[in-house]
Amino acid sequence: MKKVLALLLTIWLLFLNSAYGFAQNNNDIDYSLTHIGVVIRHDYSVTRPMYKLSDFSEDLFKEIIPIALYDMTDIEGSKFNKDVFCDILMLELKNKGDSAIDKALKAVLNLNFVKDAGRCYYRHLFDVASYSLPNDTLYSDQYALETIDAIRAWGLCESTDTIKIGVIDSGISEHADLTAYSASYPENMCFTTDNNLEDYFGHGTHVAGIIGATINNALGVAGTAKKVELINFKITKTQFYPFGIKYTDVIPGCSAMAIMQAGAWGLDIVNCSYGDPNPDTMEQAAIDNYYYGLVIASAGNDGNTTIMYPAGYNNNRIITVGATDINDDLWSNSNYGTSYVDIAAPGVAIKSTIPDNDYDINSGTSMATPFVTAVAAMIYLESPATIAETKSFILDSADAISSLSGYVASGRRLNAFEALRSAMGYLMGDVDFDENVTAADARLIDRCADGLETFTSAQLVLADMDKDGYVTLDDALIALVLAAG
Repeated sequence: MKKVLALLLTIWLLFLNSAYGFAQNNNDIDYSLTHIGVVIRHDYSVTRPMYKLSDFSEDLFKEIIPIALYDMTDIEGSKFNKDVFCDILMLELKNKGDSAIDKALKAVLNLNFVKDAGRCYYRHLFDVASYSLPNDTLYSDQYALETIDAIRAWGLCESTDTIKIGVIDSGISEHADLTAYSASYPENMCFTTDNNLEDYFGHGTHVAGIIGATINNALGVAGTAKKVELINFKITKTQFYPFGIKYTDVIPGCSAMAIMQAGAWGLDIVNCSYGDPNPDTMEQAAIDNYYYGLVIASAGNDGNTTIMYPAGYNNNRIITVGATDINDDLWSNSNYGTSYVDIAAPGVAIKSTIPDNDYDINSGTSMATPFVTAVAAMIYLESPATIAETKSFILDSADAISSLSGYVASGRRLNAFEALRSAMGYLMGDVDFDENVTAADARLIDRCADGLETFTSAQLVLADMDKDGYVTLDDALIALVLAAG
């Protein structure tokens, strides 16, 4: 019966909107100069016949618009109090203006069956969503953040702690937009004879920016995770050739040493945007026996089912990531396989940081992997999830994409917000955090929409039921219907 009540109320509101011009396309009407609101006494509301213009004044008014009538109390399951319920009417005046309104109010307030009367005013929607788009100057080039719903995920992030992530790559260069990285971090290590943390190739700095470029600093790009520290594990040796050409490759044994060192430092997550079709005994031993965190690794860029390592080792703490394009299709060069690739993430035309305080666009499963790494970091910060639970939250809450079916084990593409929401145990609409969506939540959402209730950032994103970036009456109605079951 609650469903019926919610539906009837919704239909009633829609009827008023369509019949009496409350819709947005009639905002040119100034109701404060053309209409008055009238509250009828309770005793008259119970016994009254049908309202007629002659009950008020045919000289002053041209239409009666019912807003609430006592008959509504007969709806089975309703919560209206019959003992105090008053009819509410809106009366449209024949004449327009302040003097006409004053005359009408004086006449109506003198009627013995009228309890109160007053002018009609618009209510305006407030943009109360604190998870609005960041002001990073290149954000418009970062389609991937919207694809994975990172903006709403940020609204759930309230921890004041930070988490350290190992970026095992070609190094990281210091960058004005990478305050999450400092060359002075004591955990940074170069595992080659270069003995130099600098990124001469640009790959590691690009990966680092996807994970943790500073958000909302009016500069460059926005990273995916908040409150991270990026630990630089450089595993490549740079060789300089004539004409300034630079070439870099992962030195044998360095990957294994970096993974073991991540374990020694107690890092919860390492990002491995590299690989090779040949398994390495040392590398596998490091993952299986020395490192007990989460390994996020790239599937490879051959466009076939070739298994790359470290992504391909049989270990439940590894998440293997393929790449999708801007259309949510599997990237043509992404490796795939339902027994190999766990999940996909955007990896085509990804703009991020590069050395020399610059930015560039790159594509590859190397670019897709750090998005997953960043989401894992947010889950660790905001919830008590274990490694196994974190992996499950990421895979199970991702968006099902038809083009990934048969190519990716989960058939899904990363969704940062849903992964974090699931890990934190939040329900959409549950703004009082009692683990249920009730009429009380709907009332709070309605009050927030009217500017009468101040929500935290987490409450705002949970209240935004239609996911349009605003908290409005529509969201309250959706929550009410959900509460009715």
